[in-house]
Amino acid sequence: MFLLVLYIYAINILSILGLQQPIITCYFQWNNPSVSYFEENLCTHYNLIGSCTIDESYHIVLPNSTIIATLKEWLNGQLANPKLLITLTPINNRMSYLVKKKKLREKLIEDVKEYLIINQVSGFDIDWEFPVWSSDAEPTDKEGLSILIKELRESLNQAKSNLLLSLAVAAPAIIVDKAYDVKSLNKYLDYVQIMNYDFHMYNKLQQPWTGFNAPLFHKLYEFGIFAKMNSDYSTQHWLRKGLWANKTVFGIPTYGRGYTLLTKYLHFLYAPATGHASLGVTYPFSKVCNLAKTGKYKYLFDEKTRSAYIYGDDRQWLGFEDPITMFSKASYIRAYNLAGIMIYDLASDDYMGVCKRGRYPLIKAAKAAIESKVMEVEKEK
Repeated sequence: MFLLVLYIYAINILSILGLQQPIITCYFQWNNPSVSYFEENLCTHYNLIGSCTIDESYHIVLPNSTIIATLKEWLNGQLANPKLLITLTPINNRMSYLVKKKKLREKLIEDVKEYLIINQVSGFDIDWEFPVWSSDAEPTDKEGLSILIKELRESLNQAKSNLLLSLAVAAPAIIVDKAYDVKSLNKYLDYVQIMNYDFHMYNKLQQPWTGFNAPLFHKLYEFGIFAKMNSDYSTQHWLRKGLWANKTVFGIPTYGRGYTLLTKYLHFLYAPATGHASLGVTYPFSKVCNLAKTGKYKYLFDEKTRSAYIYGDDRQWLGFEDPITMFSKASYIRAYNLAGIMIYDLASDDYMGVCKRGRYPLIKAAKAAIESKVMEVEKEK
């Protein structure tokens, strides 16, 4: 074990200029983790996901008010005054139909507005994966989404000032170009959260090899589409298309993706694989953080992509985020004056402290980066 000490020697320009500090949006599901494992002053925005969808009648299903009351009770005791948003995760074909129908849009907007005000929720977030692009999507989705967020913005502004409206968006450029009208996003949304993850995942026909879940930059030998499958390219593509930096939120995962290697002797990036890792399609940091210490796995940090992985004789190749990768990726936003970072999600960080690095070591590393703090992290062999 040895220590890697990362320093940022800079005056906090944001404070000098009186600009808003970067936000930290954290997604979480109800009771995963339970509120008892929440930690104060961790995130600035909490997005409740998994409790809001569109039903068979094309009406929105909103979270139980008792859930919101429990969350609000915890949030209200914090000096930092974090925001609570509810996230809509619609079924694609239902959302495609809804956005085309004026009466259905009006019903959704009225229900959302009333819910936010009655329950004193800070805002509404949409995670539609993905307009136009998905196999069950429609060509009209792009325009439909723009109309929906326009009408939502106008209604929320009339009802109450400072109600937030945000959107989680795709990272790959090929989806971005088809799915979103950037001018509408700039005009009507408070934040646009780029899902800079899931760039590589095992697929028997299309991706039967290892790859990093959320590489920050591309390797020198990557070319064509492979050179575009990284967070830097995706974020810069959004900015080139005109997305305002002060509305751009850089997404970082806390979960990992891994593979079962064809042979233990080939364990490099893009090594042939026969399936997902034995830990599952995805897994939390707590499942992998101590494996290198057993002596059965070798830890490697890829400097170029700012990504980490371990591999062993059992043919397991496990990519994951650790405090070093989180700090590196979160630091990226400062170079481009982005609005902040988005974390997906709370449950995949080590919220119980089993890694012996304190609770929520990943989010805290990212938080240290955007707050220009000195961070001392432990790098595994």
